[in-house]
Amino acid sequence: MRLTRRTLGPFVGAVAKKLEHYSQFQPSSLTIQQYLDFGRIGTAATSYTFLKNELMVRLANIMQEFSLLPPKLLQMPSSKMVSNWYCESFEDLLKYENAGASTENINAFNEQLQSILKRHAHVVETMAEGLIELRETDGVDIASEKGNCWDLALTFWLCLKYWFLCDRYYLTSPSMKLEMHNAVDKGRPISIVAVPSHLYHIMFELLKNAMRATVEHHGVDDDLPDIKVFVVRGNADLSIKICDRGGGVSRTILERLFNYMYSTAPPPPRDGTQAPLAGYGYGLPLSRLYARYFLGDLFLVSMEGYGTDACIYMKAVPVEASEVLPIYSTSSRRNLTMGPQVADWSHHVPGQGFRPG
Repeated sequence: MRLTRRTLGPFVGAVAKKLEHYSQFQPSSLTIQQYLDFGRIGTAATSYTFLKNELMVRLANIMQEFSLLPPKLLQMPSSKMVSNWYCESFEDLLKYENAGASTENINAFNEQLQSILKRHAHVVETMAEGLIELRETDGVDIASEKGNCWDLALTFWLCLKYWFLCDRYYLTSPSMKLEMHNAVDKGRPISIVAVPSHLYHIMFELLKNAMRATVEHHGVDDDLPDIKVFVVRGNADLSIKICDRGGGVSRTILERLFNYMYSTAPPPPRDGTQAPLAGYGYGLPLSRLYARYFLGDLFLVSMEGYGTDACIYMKAVPVEASEVLPIYSTSSRRNLTMGPQVADWSHHVPGQGFRPG
């Protein structure tokens, strides 16, 4: 599928042709086991040769998706900022397209990747700001645009940050009870190979939601019930269940919680003075996207008036944890631009359809 004028707009001449060229290739889907194997036996030169091409393919594909967003959204300042970040990163990588795998080039490429990583550190938050700007412009309702829209234990020490946030907002926080069961190596600590940033976002979002619901349902002056977390390592899956007594939600609301830009909290402050505890509306859908990226899943079971259970499944065997990458074609354009809003690309993962959420 050819790129549109909106995608090629920031580019001219040869760069625009390169973007269109790389957008015609499909990203390579890798398993966690392949990452591990390469880390043991791969060389810096091999990594450089693969990444300098693969990253341009992935950037070109995501920019192709970006061009399918609603035109009004693409005009928002924050959306333009994100678009410019991707354009700048693509041009940065293009400098190495024909550069050999010399030590000097490899070192420069590594430094360039670190710069790109910092540049894209706040893409999610900035894109959410763009949606908020759209909603505030002439009273635009995000729902009216949906016809064109897209739709561990080793990290539990980070819970200190969740509790700090909760104490900062509410001056109180519930306790957490953690139970861990290793059904494969009984009596031994649970370990799993995963992407730390993905796992951090998932756990942060779910624990944050559980704490907020518990405090707001019971009040800051009451004895707060514990949040219970169960971690189980099986032969095929690592399963995590987070149980709260935060009052739960109705089935009607539950069906909407995984919609992008839907939030039960008020919009966050936009003065930049503090990190929001809730309100952007991308936390849960993005968490599920991260869970499904390596063939896992995330879903909620809620009892209105009592509480909610959040269940996360992750592949425990690295060779089975294969990337699920969006592939853009004529059908993807049709899904994003015609008819009612459809599920995101992770919805089509084999074996995912039987779970609620």
